[in-house]
Amino acid sequence: MFSAVLRSCLSGLIIGLTAVVFSISFTAIIYTGDLAPFLSRGIGLTLAGAAVMAVVGAFTLSYRGTIVQPQDVTALILSLAAASIAGSWRDAASDELFATVAVLVAVASAATGAATLIFGRLRLGHIVRFIPYPVLGGFLAATGYLLVTGAIGMALRNNVSIWSANVLFAPGNPEKWGPWIVAAALFYIAVKRIQHGLVLPTCFVVAVLCFYGALWLLGIDVATAQTYGLLLGPFEEANLYSSLDPGLLVQARWDVVATQLPSVLTVIGMATIGSLLNVSGLELATGQDIDPNRELRGVGIANLAAAMVGGMVGYHLVSQNLFAKALKITGRAAGISVTLITLAVLFLGTTYLSVLPIGVFAAVIAFLGIDLLVTWLWVERRRLPFRDFLVVVLILAVAATIGFLQAIATGIIAASLLFIFAYSQVDVVRLKTTGARKRSGVERGQRDLEVLAERGDRLAIYELSGYLFFGTAHRLISEISEDLVAQSKEFLLLNFRRVQGVDASAAFALGRLAQHCAANGVTLIFCGLSNRLSETLDRAGMSAKSSPPLFFEHIDDALQFVEDKLLQPYTRQDRAEP
Repeated sequence: MFSAVLRSCLSGLIIGLTAVVFSISFTAIIYTGDLAPFLSRGIGLTLAGAAVMAVVGAFTLSYRGTIVQPQDVTALILSLAAASIAGSWRDAASDELFATVAVLVAVASAATGAATLIFGRLRLGHIVRFIPYPVLGGFLAATGYLLVTGAIGMALRNNVSIWSANVLFAPGNPEKWGPWIVAAALFYIAVKRIQHGLVLPTCFVVAVLCFYGALWLLGIDVATAQTYGLLLGPFEEANLYSSLDPGLLVQARWDVVATQLPSVLTVIGMATIGSLLNVSGLELATGQDIDPNRELRGVGIANLAAAMVGGMVGYHLVSQNLFAKALKITGRAAGISVTLITLAVLFLGTTYLSVLPIGVFAAVIAFLGIDLLVTWLWVERRRLPFRDFLVVVLILAVAATIGFLQAIATGIIAASLLFIFAYSQVDVVRLKTTGARKRSGVERGQRDLEVLAERGDRLAIYELSGYLFFGTAHRLISEISEDLVAQSKEFLLLNFRRVQGVDASAAFALGRLAQHCAANGVTLIFCGLSNRLSETLDRAGMSAKSSPPLFFEHIDDALQFVEDKLLQPYTRQDRAEP
């Protein structure tokens, strides 16, 4: 009994401390560069939000062992928005700047909570299936790149991008970030080679010990290390919870917060997608059925609660959930353990946190980035078609050179163009034949049949299927026009019975076909139109044309009409003669 309790306590301690490491690392991404002086206050808000989020998630999500915590993807997007605000701020050290960034984070959490709660109530949990896979992959690859550069910026206490790469090799800088990127690569190798939940916490501890061992060998004391900016501290506040100040709402520049609406919307989208993807992964790993709509509602409530204390956006932390499961911490105990440890660090951990090397947290962030880059630039490239992989690379390139939001927009446009091109190659003509081969159900005499066999080729029949849009419609109209000119047809019959829809461009293209038929003396016939398709063509002005098509409900009626027209020039006496 005692050993079981002791094991549970130790397991809960490990899970809680690992969650704290992630929370602090994600906070350090946001509060870097000009915002670095506010890191301790940012950590206080994030830890408070993480504690609330974990306990709320434990009681609201369908899988009781779920741990909800701040996430790297949303933290990265917020870091870009925060850097944009700080870059245009006149007094970088003002409390007003910190209040504005803190309120931005809280607003993003509140907006995400409200949105995911609404999505869950509307049962929109299947929305993730509509995201193109290459776009998602490109987004994650770009996230990996920005996490790595963000980790380097953390170690240098300065923002780093591809356009400021020269700062990496400035005197004294390589030794600040180089060892931690190597450590991140070793973290990645160890985690991939040794499939165990204790590997990453062990790597963290070993990295701290190696750091202080190196300081001892070099004869550098803690005060000097703090002077060089190698440690997380020193913190100005005596405690982290002092940052929980409602007065921040008054100090903040709400007009500046409003300018970051695109970033907030991106956070909402990424949090929703990330939550649903993590739910799918958790469902697969645990073998339990998980209701995605209930998970969205739970994530929404957790983020709304975290926003009240200035917490960061979060959702399911799959690695921690699986880690807890491996340590046999099930039910609400996992979330409660994270809450208790997080609160302990929030109220008691200032002294201990200040002496931790900031590079270790940078290594954790870089490890996450390396994992994403390797996955999407190496592992997934073998599974993706070449053009889809190019979309992934394109998004990554745009994110690195222009901007993150622009990269997402570029990826969506590129994926849409690829889809349009691919779908336009699909032949919408299910069957192409003539009146000589396809007849109506009317019983006719032998001589009539012989005449129809002889003259039936004057009727061209196209049975269509699928969806007609500007890509497929152009190809179809071009093909029909060429056939009409080459084969001297008198009648053209289009059967729409298997057509699911027609967009405006296709409707106007069909209008041009009607004009072409009228100019060449060809009778155009439409049949099998649904009410919806008829309304679309009417809105395009099909019925108002000088020579509109003939409309029949069934193809058999249309065939009978054409056959009668083909037989009409022949008298009874003509048909009787051999």
